[in-house]
Amino acid sequence: MDTFSCRSEFGGVFRIPIVVMISSIIICGLFLKDLFLVTFIVFGICILILIAAWAVISYHFDNDELVVKVPSQTVNITYASVTKITVPGMNDIIQGSSLRTIGIYYGKNSYVCISPVKRDEIIELLRRKCPNAGFEDRRPDTSQDDRKTV
Repeated sequence: MDTFSCRSEFGGVFRIPIVVMISSIIICGLFLKDLFLVTFIVFGICILILIAAWAVISYHFDNDELVVKVPSQTVNITYASVTKITVPGMNDIIQGSSLRTIGIYYGKNSYVCISPVKRDEIIELLRRKCPNAGFEDRRPDTSQDDRKTV
């Protein structure tokens, strides 16, 4: 299989704070003119930081490993070291920008939670690349016949 990369889905983890900040800028512009400039500058910088962070997040699927790049670190995970895959992953640790996640347990006690754009395709890829890993699908939209815990 050829290697490929994909972005993180631009989901609620980043979308909600951006909408709140833009709304605050508008409200300050309409009703609190004294605070408008400060709010505009502070929230404008925060919005730019969030967008820049999203632009850095990526997932590279190689023949032997997955490379997860987030603003603070790069994690290399060999497919052979993956012990369990959960869908959805945990919501408190997300190396992405959406709550539509895939949790990957690897090594002895390591964990990443990714949110790729093409989630269903990535789930199938991980099933093929990590045949020895346990798989737990907890999506509510999945029928009982399709749910499998290995």
